Amino acid sequence: MKVKRLLGTLLTVTLLFGQVVTANAAEVGGINQLNFEAEGANLQNLSSDLMDDEIQYEFTESTGDEDVSALAETRRTSNKYMWNRNTYAYDFSWQTWSSNREVYSTYPKNSEGFVMGGFLLNPKGPADYNTALREGYLNDSAYAADQGHFYQNVVSSEGSNYVTFMLESNAHVFIFDNDLNLIYRSTDEAGVTSYFTSYYSTKKTIAGNSNKVICLGMTTGNYYFVFKAADDTTTSGCHYGFYSGQPLPIAQTTSFSDPTHYVAIKWDNHSMSQTVTTQTLTITCPSGTATEYALTGVKFIDKSKPFANHTYASSIDYYYTPPTAGYSIHLTQTGGWWSDLVDTTPPSGSIDGSYATKVTVHWVDNISYINARCTTMTQMTLDYLVPFGIIVG
Repeated sequence: MKVKRLLGTLLTVTLLFGQVVTANAAEVGGINQLNFEAEGANLQNLSSDLMDDEIQYEFTESTGDEDVSALAETRRTSNKYMWNRNTYAYDFSWQTWSSNREVYSTYPKNSEGFVMGGFLLNPKGPADYNTALREGYLNDSAYAADQGHFYQNVVSSEGSNYVTFMLESNAHVFIFDNDLNLIYRSTDEAGVTSYFTSYYSTKKTIAGNSNKVICLGMTTGNYYFVFKAADDTTTSGCHYGFYSGQPLPIAQTTSFSDPTHYVAIKWDNHSMSQTVTTQTLTITCPSGTATEYALTGVKFIDKSKPFANHTYASSIDYYYTPPTAGYSIHLTQTGGWWSDLVDTTPPSGSIDGSYATKVTVHWVDNISYINARCTTMTQMTLDYLVPFGIIVG
């Protein structure tokens, strides 16, 4: 998908300039000496320097008739964020903002007087997003044109070093390092590249309004986020919100074209059930990205109806072994014959790796036709999570 580069109009902010040695709320809020515009030589357009033209997540798939015992050598990859089937996926369409226009003033402050950024970690439901969210309106009683809204944000670990900003048309964010040097401004998406590991920018409609959405990967350190209005005279487009910690987990689904559980089983003239190992489908994620994908669900669509496999079979059991486990899992049939076969509780890990399959056919009572056979075939679909701004936009 194409990344929309948002090269916003440069906001002119006229403030006094001076050195601030100690970073605390009293000093910053009192002397108004933050520099929002200078040091342009140190700021580079991050959308050019850190953001790819496209965010791609196409997979390589291959099918082989491999023995299940070969799974002992199958790669098993963990998810970078420890996401799993219990992780609650984020969707921009359901994001709402507080109706309290003084919400910024409700957040607790640390000992230095700064509002702390929230922390998003493996969210299990809406409550976790509500706790992690920080937001404000740049026309509330706490807002002053020469100060803005201040937050302190500490980045200490890889995988939880992201911040996602959502800015309405009149809201801008400026980031300062621990020494209060300007290292990023959203006005022209410029920053000091050494502070950032990744960058993504797009537009989203959130709560009915267009927002610039920016996802930044940040190096370890102590930072200050300052939100300011582009136009202090207007009352519209003044809302901002942000999540820090992990990136937002986005739900994705992909169907794979190669057939699985594909076999014609001939009755052996004496058994009432027969088990056959079928295809192993191997999925390879793009290079270096396997840990970004988190498996949350597996479905096999039954494609065997044209073969009339119920003529001599009373029932069929379908199994698969995901790369996240070393044992076979019995798939649950969602209905009668030819209905979808699902595993809604797959073991945690990346989708990257091999998915072995097998079937067990149970023949009808009093079977006697020596040429009786049963043909099965499925197509695999995976549900998984990917990080917004890293894999998907």
